Amino acid sequence: MTNEQIKTLILLVIAFIAILAYAIQPTKWAFAGFPMEKLNIPFCSVSDSSASGADSAANAFAKNKPNVSNEHLQPTDTTSQTVLFIGDSMIEGLARRFAHYAEGNGHSLFAVVWYGSTTKSWAETSTLDHFIELRKPTFIVICLGSNELFVNDVERRQSYVAAIKKKIGDIPYIWIGAPDWKGDTGINDMIQKEVGQSRYFDSRQLVIKRGKDNIHPTFSAASLWADSIAQWMSSTRTQHPIVMEQPSNSDAKCNFTLLQPNFEGY
Repeated sequence: MTNEQIKTLILLVIAFIAILAYAIQPTKWAFAGFPMEKLNIPFCSVSDSSASGADSAANAFAKNKPNVSNEHLQPTDTTSQTVLFIGDSMIEGLARRFAHYAEGNGHSLFAVVWYGSTTKSWAETSTLDHFIELRKPTFIVICLGSNELFVNDVERRQSYVAAIKKKIGDIPYIWIGAPDWKGDTGINDMIQKEVGQSRYFDSRQLVIKRGKDNIHPTFSAASLWADSIAQWMSSTRTQHPIVMEQPSNSDAKCNFTLLQPNFEGY
């Protein structure tokens, strides 16, 4: 490279540095009475790009954060509860662990397992009414939807969920979503929308070990599932939190009522 080429290169570098400095600093320069326009170089706006990045991160967090309004949430109810736990075969393993929580926290638990049942089963019979009258619960836990994961009439089943809600009335309740194993056609989203996110535990967020049928959780997996639900039930993310501290006992007996698939309801 000749001396002339080196000088030219140095001049170009100096010119580039001058232009870059002008683009960054806020004032404008003038040459021979003519104002010099600034270059719009996006990567020079450090503070703006940082703010944009922070906003993007905040937006991403907001999208992933559960959309739970605190407007109607209540403080933790510390009184002893009479809990009615109803649903399909999925609750058999859950109720065993819930019995430990009930005994350890001064609650009474009554579980009703209706094998093969659906939202339609409980909505169109007086079975729920019967057990509400019999047990007089102060809190109700529902686990339904596993037998409806692949139905093609989700919109119609919304009326069944609404009917169940009407039967429950003013009794505080939560709904445990079905732990689907191959997705669903919309039953989980529909129930969540109908009962509200502060009453709905979305089981799809969990990885659950299955039994030999590849559908029902093993008893140990159901126990871990119940632990997650209990923790959520006692948190401020729920509509009516109750005391559900993790129990030290592991031998409590559950009061089960087992209804077979051919049971036609009360």
